[in-house]
Amino acid sequence: ENSMGSEPPEGAFRKIFPLLLYSLESLCLKGNAVGLEGIRTFAEEIRAGRAASLKSLDLEKTGLVKERLETFCEALKEKPLAVLETLNLSGNDFEDFEVKALCSVLSPSCLPCLRTLWLRFCGLDNPGIERIAQVLGDGQLPRLETLDLEGTGCEIPTYLRGSFLSPLSKTLRVSCVPCLKNLNLMRGRGVENEEAV
Repeated sequence: ENSMGSEPPEGAFRKIFPLLLYSLESLCLKGNAVGLEGIRTFAEEIRAGRAASLKSLDLEKTGLVKERLETFCEALKEKPLAVLETLNLSGNDFEDFEVKALCSVLSPSCLPCLRTLWLRFCGLDNPGIERIAQVLGDGQLPRLETLDLEGTGCEIPTYLRGSFLSPLSKTLRVSCVPCLKNLNLMRGRGVENEEAV
């Protein structure tokens, strides 16, 4: 985590990705400020097919918001990550724009092998959960085994949480997500404020 520092040297990703990405099965950038230049470089590598071996991608706490997430998602639409099984986007602050962009690639055409999706502490609100629920309800993630939404709606009072997560209750069916085995809807970190739904 944060192995490249809070601000990686300019051009660092442009030097690293072309050299290593084509052979990597797992890429963890957790806690590194990737920035727009880094995401654009990564997107270029995806489009060129040099990320085709990736099975696990960890972009937790990388500042993947707005144009950065949109750039990443557009690359996936052009060149799907056909063998990617695990995607971690936790700790990025997703508002409606980001959730729309993300949901546009949560499909068999962009991520056909996706089994694990981590969206912990992404600041998802009610419309965001509804969009994720729609993707699940439409059967767009047929191989999904693990969905982690820990910290979703942390700011919402307990008495409203049932309505906040109700869109998920309508879509978490065997017919929609037939492989789902692990679901985390814990409210927050630490024993003192964890609350299972």
